[in-house]
Amino acid sequence: MTYLSDAKLKNKFYGFDIITSLSFLAALVFLLWKASYGIVSLDESFYSTVLYRLWQGDGMIVHEWHPGQLFSFLLLPIFSLFMAISGSTEGVFLFLRLLFVAAQFTGAVYIYIRLRHFQPLGAVLGSLALMLYAPLQMMALSYNTLAILMLSAACVTMLTGQRVNISAPVSGLLFAGAVLCCPYLVLVYIVYSVAVFVPFIRQKLDMPAFAVGYWLRFTAGCAVLALAFLAFLFSRCGLDEFFAAIPQVLNDPEHTPQSFGTIVYKYIESIYGNFYSYTTTQVIIFSFVIPLLALIVAIDRKRVEHRLFYIIPAMVITAAFFVYYIFNDRTVNFLMFPLNILGFFSCFLMRKRDMRPFVLLFLPGIMYSFCIHLCSNLGLMSIGSAMTVSGLASAIYVVGLFRELQEEKSLFSRLVGLGLLAALLLQLGVLTYFRYRYSTWDKDTSQLSVTIDRGPQKGLVTTPANATKLLQTYGRNLSCKGA
Repeated sequence: MTYLSDAKLKNKFYGFDIITSLSFLAALVFLLWKASYGIVSLDESFYSTVLYRLWQGDGMIVHEWHPGQLFSFLLLPIFSLFMAISGSTEGVFLFLRLLFVAAQFTGAVYIYIRLRHFQPLGAVLGSLALMLYAPLQMMALSYNTLAILMLSAACVTMLTGQRVNISAPVSGLLFAGAVLCCPYLVLVYIVYSVAVFVPFIRQKLDMPAFAVGYWLRFTAGCAVLALAFLAFLFSRCGLDEFFAAIPQVLNDPEHTPQSFGTIVYKYIESIYGNFYSYTTTQVIIFSFVIPLLALIVAIDRKRVEHRLFYIIPAMVITAAFFVYYIFNDRTVNFLMFPLNILGFFSCFLMRKRDMRPFVLLFLPGIMYSFCIHLCSNLGLMSIGSAMTVSGLASAIYVVGLFRELQEEKSLFSRLVGLGLLAALLLQLGVLTYFRYRYSTWDKDTSQLSVTIDRGPQKGLVTTPANATKLLQTYGRNLSCKGA
């Protein structure tokens, strides 16, 4: 896998970029169409109510105790602009969904433009998957979606930035935004800092992003957003109020304290337990299958020559996960996990591999999946969602290995290569189908036929029964307000 300069890309992939542009535009049209389908409930409404309370003047932490509230700082300026223009919350949910589409489209295009230097086809397939993905099918900017977008953009900027004075602080700013969405991502920053300041690790990695100068600029970017956040936070509360409220924030009944060993075990159980069953014996047995295969690959000095013996079992495992999740659960979160198995093995089985996407994109995504597991009770739903970040690197490596296998004389090798590409297309196809057919809080898209004509959910399309119920509730609320 050879890093391609801008000049080489311009000369070699003009036609490819036209097809790619049309693909992104098609995905944009699809998401703009889908944005209005399905009513709002629970999580999606919670995200908006936190914004509304902040807009009214409430303070973070002291007036809201939910641990996931910090992301709202990033959206408050845009929400305030909407309120200033509209003067009410009528149609606010459709507006926020369209904002989600704009963010997904912008982020995906930016990531593609950056990653195409490594592998154009892998970059477009990975970026399209990121763009079409919506955690739990909810088209809402939340701590989940913003963390994925901002961490992905931060890592890709670190990976491909040529101008250190710009790329380092920008990546730091983006990473700080991701930390607001998942505070445990501070652990990734600590690991990064250790890698920078331990000479052996820094020399071993030998990448510009691990230079001390880059780290200083990156940290400066983090500090800019951190200072802005702290200024906003303490503009609405004092230190005494803040420290008095912290125990209430940490006293979340849905996230009780657990030992580190229990957390690690549940992380493994979430991956294998969903697929097999929640018995300790099976979780332990199956949790060693992939690591054992990886260990054999690591010690085999001729692993490239033997790569079919390794990639085929990895493909079987990946296919098993895909088939199970496609036929047993319609949640798109699960679809973002299996491809990373292929991505991991493809990286180490390539003859010409570049480890930079693995170190600066794949590993941060895996670490994020553990970080989100620390603050979530959704198991593989949250873990798989976070692995969307790693999936960007996986797509690059899977296509890279596909390209190498197509150059071999053996027909069987070329067929295996086509199987790798098929896995990427399968993920993208099923993801698109699920996003087309399902809405989180509503019936299948084919059953949604009535457009709500007033209230916060104005412009959304739902079933006749849901529309009647919502409008009745809205009418009662107006009556109570008038009384």
